[in-house]
Amino acid sequence: MTSNNILTWSQWLQENDAEHLAGTQCILVQNIPQKTSIEKVRLYFENHRRSGGGEIEKVVNLHDGVVIMFQDDKYVQNTLEKVHYLDDTRLKIVSRFVPPLCGDRFLLSNVGKGTSLDTVELLLENCDKPNQRCPELIPCKYEGQYLALYKEPTELYEIREITKEISRNKLDGCALKATLMHPTNALLVEDIPGDSSKENIETFFNNCAHIEKDKVTAVDLCSVNTAVVSFADCQCAEGLWEHCKTTTLQMSGCCLKISLYYHHLQSNHSETNNSSDQHEKTYVEPQSSSAEGISTGPVVTAIPNKGSYMISSGSDILNYLGFKKLNKNLREEFSERAKISLVVTEDSVYIQYTAKDDAPQSLLEDFDKFFSNFSSQLVSGNEAELSKLRASYNWTEDEEKIKVRIGSTVMHVFARWTTDGVQITGQTKQVYAVVKQFERLLNLKTVTLPICESYYKRLMKHEALQTLMVNDGKVEVTCNPTDYSVTFTGSAKDVDQAELCFIRKFMGLDPTPVEKQAIAIQVENLGNISI
Repeated sequence: MTSNNILTWSQWLQENDAEHLAGTQCILVQNIPQKTSIEKVRLYFENHRRSGGGEIEKVVNLHDGVVIMFQDDKYVQNTLEKVHYLDDTRLKIVSRFVPPLCGDRFLLSNVGKGTSLDTVELLLENCDKPNQRCPELIPCKYEGQYLALYKEPTELYEIREITKEISRNKLDGCALKATLMHPTNALLVEDIPGDSSKENIETFFNNCAHIEKDKVTAVDLCSVNTAVVSFADCQCAEGLWEHCKTTTLQMSGCCLKISLYYHHLQSNHSETNNSSDQHEKTYVEPQSSSAEGISTGPVVTAIPNKGSYMISSGSDILNYLGFKKLNKNLREEFSERAKISLVVTEDSVYIQYTAKDDAPQSLLEDFDKFFSNFSSQLVSGNEAELSKLRASYNWTEDEEKIKVRIGSTVMHVFARWTTDGVQITGQTKQVYAVVKQFERLLNLKTVTLPICESYYKRLMKHEALQTLMVNDGKVEVTCNPTDYSVTFTGSAKDVDQAELCFIRKFMGLDPTPVEKQAIAIQVENLGNISI
């Protein structure tokens, strides 16, 4: 099944003025074979005997699947209860409903080029006559257009009155337009671990406590660390966004930044640029990926061959590389293609460049490749745990550039100690190895089992006791001759299983399994031991 210019769910709702459909239940059909036409999908779900469906009101081909609205909502539940195959392929069916308009936002258009945001904010406050609240103005990709988002509690009837009042006004000679908005079913997710695949991201969000299982319908990678995640319902996306206002989601130690995604918003991970010679604001037109409106690369400025590129990992990468070293490496790497200079702000680093050829986009892609060799991840831990970690390597809290020996390899990384943990920055492969090592050390568990002297002496004869291999996790075993005890050290899960294994194999006991769960234990070199 192929289609051109397909829309996102929120984009279709907005463009089709779907307020009258609010509350309508429907189904989203996914995993449709490429060779299957929309007409065949429609005929299948119209066939009650085969699909459980019935008379269809509307069929809409969208970015994340095909939405089918039946004339009677009873057919929705019927189709959800059946297994569907079409052209020898099993279809995936999830429920979806048309949401009501939002009571906390609207789209503001036709703001004049020379009108300042302060002036716009004053007008918006005046149009909210009872309360004079001022919304946050989020730039869109089209000049003069903003998403107005209220942080204070508002109701839909209030937003209606505000938008009517705005549309009666002119500002600097421009007639403003305010349009009510539907919620979005997509979120822009930033600061994703650099080695994450679409499948990793989908699994992570499907397993979030605030998301129903299998509610993720699409994942579109915008860059190495940024993706747009689409959900079956707007309620899923908006609910998770609200939750993330007070709670930070972590994926493999990285703190994710979550924001609402609309097709007409300027991409959050792209930057608008101002030339020192020309103060024209530039809005980036998203490049098509698997859906219209998803930006797939960094900013390309409208000022020919000039622009800036933001290092998304900010000052941590700068501290790891060093300003002089980074500046030197960039100039050497790209000297034949562009003039390069670095600009450091409070929380980010920008590469300002002037391309020497007519292909600035390829230059930006090569910037991506250069920085994809580096990443930054947070290892969470409290002060006591971090102190234990520093003590194990004889580090001080002030040390930033540290060495970590893992096996025979020495890793050189940058460490920033925070109240939440330690932020590790460096070459991507080394960061991954160091983070895994630190997480293992922070999650070590120690259990000591006292045994009688006679058993202890028998156990000392067996070299196999020195290391237990349990489910591929290494548990160190220490024998204590002073009090005739055995101590296990390793991850909590592996230590618990090693303890159970030890009791069964060496002590001749058969304890009751915890929570009646079957536990598979593999112990090497212990099969022939008799006591």
